[in-house]
Amino acid sequence: MLEIENPVGRAVLWTLLSGLAVACDRDEKTRIRLLVGNEPADSIEFVPVTSFAEYVELPGLGNEFRITLAGYGASCEKFVPPGDGQASVTVTIVTPPGSEPKPGEYAWSGHAAHGGTSSRPERAYALPTARIGNKSYGFPPGGFVTITALRLLPQGEAEGLLAFEFPGDGATSAKGIQGRFVANICRFDQAMEREKPGSTLKPR
Repeated sequence: MLEIENPVGRAVLWTLLSGLAVACDRDEKTRIRLLVGNEPADSIEFVPVTSFAEYVELPGLGNEFRITLAGYGASCEKFVPPGDGQASVTVTIVTPPGSEPKPGEYAWSGHAAHGGTSSRPERAYALPTARIGNKSYGFPPGGFVTITALRLLPQGEAEGLLAFEFPGDGATSAKGIQGRFVANICRFDQAMEREKPGSTLKPR
């Protein structure tokens, strides 16, 4: 057993160990579990290296709140695909025109369930997608995302829980995304800002 006689040394060691424990606990709480098929390579877990959210109001359509969690150095400014063995998850919450996202549960039950169209729904919904290496994946209906805390403003923050799960059937293998997340808002585009004369904000 390591013994440190110097009180200062003990204090430094305690600080380092406490910081390590907190970091490990935080990593475990934000670990993302992704399943896209039956093969061993179709199941992956990662602690997000990059986490961000984007809010875009689309004039005449619904509003989109996109949460991206990546196990590598992704970017809010441009699309950066994952490398071999790397993964990312994006969940897009789409709300009806004039309705902002707020804390609560958003289910993915298929486009027919929310009514309207995919870009102008009658009821809010969440659409999960994922990438592993150079492959992208959609998910059959099943599960939800819960926003537990949200500061919807520039440089705001979102926290929540991913609980998407499709058990599989005779035609499609089981798929799912589980885990907790914390994401800073890196993009905040309101329709009224884009409509101002001389504005350079545009949906992308």
